[in-house]
Amino acid sequence: MRALARRPLARASACLAAQPPLPPPPPVRRAPSASAAQDACRLREAPAELPRPPPPPPPVAGNGSAESEQGLRVPSCWGRGAERLTQLLLEQDKHLVPTEEQYALKRWLETTLKPLLEKHSGGVFHNFGSCENGFWMEGSDVDACLVIPRCTKKPSWLTKLRLVQSLAEREKLGTAEVVRGARVPVAKLVNASGAELVDVSVNNVAALENSRFVGTLARLDPRVPGLGRFIKYWASQRRINKRSEGTLSTYTLILQLFFFLQTRQPPVLPLVTSILVDPSLLSSGGASGDGSSGEVFKAVNAFISSPEMDEVSGELRPLPFLTERDAIQEAGRFPFAEENKESIGELLLGFFQLWGHEEFRGNEGSGQTVY
Repeated sequence: MRALARRPLARASACLAAQPPLPPPPPVRRAPSASAAQDACRLREAPAELPRPPPPPPPVAGNGSAESEQGLRVPSCWGRGAERLTQLLLEQDKHLVPTEEQYALKRWLETTLKPLLEKHSGGVFHNFGSCENGFWMEGSDVDACLVIPRCTKKPSWLTKLRLVQSLAEREKLGTAEVVRGARVPVAKLVNASGAELVDVSVNNVAALENSRFVGTLARLDPRVPGLGRFIKYWASQRRINKRSEGTLSTYTLILQLFFFLQTRQPPVLPLVTSILVDPSLLSSGGASGDGSSGEVFKAVNAFISSPEMDEVSGELRPLPFLTERDAIQEAGRFPFAEENKESIGELLLGFFQLWGHEEFRGNEGSGQTVY
C-alpha cells in the first residue's frame, strides 16, 4: 500500500525533471503579531465633540409587526452621530481592504500554482473564502481547494495533499506542511521568509458552495462588503470570531449581517427564496418570498436534491438561485433594489441594535440568521 501511495509522487518527479523552473511566489510580508495588528488597524477614535447616540427606544406597542414590537429601527435622532460614524467607517475601510501584495499573490496562484497542481492532481483548482466572496481583508490568507473526481475518502485526500507538498518543494515555490488532524486536512504552503501563501484542501465542496452563496449577496449592494469587513474586524478585536473557541464563526457573522439587511424596511438584500432560479421549488409549506408574517422559511439547501459534487466527473452542482445582479433585476425578483437609502453608519448602528436585543442574549430564540 505504501508503494501505491508513492506512485503519484514518483510520476510527478519524473515529469518535473524536464520542466523549466516556475516563477517564485511574490514577496509576502509575514502576518503581524496580534498587538501590532491592533495598533496598525485600530479604529480612529471619534473626536470629543462627536455627539453620542441616545439609547435605543423602548418597544412600541403597535400593529404587531416585528419592527414596532422590538423597536429595531435606527432612531432618526441619531442624525449627525450616524453621519460621523459613516465618515469614520469609510476612512477605516481604507485600512481594512487587501493590499496590492495580496492581489499579486492571488494572481501568482492563478497563473503558476493552479496549472501546476491541476496538471499533476487531475483536479480543478478553486479559490474560496474571503478572497472570493467580497469580504477579503488586509492580512487575510488565501484558501484554495482541489476538486478531484473519485477522491472521496480522507486517505485519498492526504495522498493528494502530499503530492501538493512534493510539487511545491521540488519547484522551489516554498515549503509545505500537511495538517492531518484538522477537520478538513490541508497543505499549508509558506514562502522562504515564513509568510503563508495558501492553504490547499481537497474536495472541500461545502466551503466552495458557501463562498458562492456569500459572494452572490455581497455583490448586490455596494454597502455590504464594507459593513462585512468592519464587522469581521470588530469581532476579531474582541476575539469572538473563532468557532473552535466556542464563539461565532466569521461565516455566521456574515449570515447575521445578511439577515439584518434582508429585514430592513425597505430591504437592502432580497430573500434567497425571491431569487430562486425555479420559483416552483417553493412548496405550499415554504416561503413565498414576500416576507409576510406566518411563513415557514426553508434553508437554501432544502431546494437542492442533488449531491454537492458528482463523484465521477467532479462537477459541482449548480446553485438554486440567480447569482448575477443584472439577471435578478431583469427578472424583477427584487423590486426594492436601491430603495433603501440608509448610510453605512445607520446600518451598522441598526445591526448592533438588532443583535444586542434581549431576544438574542441567551440560548433561546429562533436561531434564524438568513432566509
